[in-house]
Amino acid sequence: MGFLLQALLYAGALAATRTRKVRIRDFFVLRGFGGLVGFAVVAGALGFAGTAVPTVGVLVQVVVTLVLVPVPFLLLDGVGFGKALARGVGLVLSHLGTVFGVLGILAGLGIASIATCGIGLVVVVPAMLLVGAYLVQRWTGETVQG
Repeated sequence: MGFLLQALLYAGALAATRTRKVRIRDFFVLRGFGGLVGFAVVAGALGFAGTAVPTVGVLVQVVVTLVLVPVPFLLLDGVGFGKALARGVGLVLSHLGTVFGVLGILAGLGIASIATCGIGLVVVVPAMLLVGAYLVQRWTGETVQG
């Protein structure tokens, strides 16, 4: 259930970078659904491995999750699973400075939301998705509507 909700949020964030007005139906456009399921399996396996190996596993999980950030957006563009993985890793590795800067800002906002007992995440999580969609659109050379 969580995977489907996350996929819908990715679709909405991607639609927000493409059009000036996002409609409810834009959240339900899930092209490349098979690839999204494959991505969920890979992310779940990495999550399991991260908990199975205490310290090193968590570090590996963080690094791999960071590298895979663009993959769901590429899958929703209709790119195949293997190509989305390769292209996503390439995008992140070629823009490491930006990735770490954005990660630092969003992590700081996430930590700051603790002061609001997590209510701040209502703002931080959609912001993370929108920033991710925006960056992927810019890095792949697509136009971004604002």
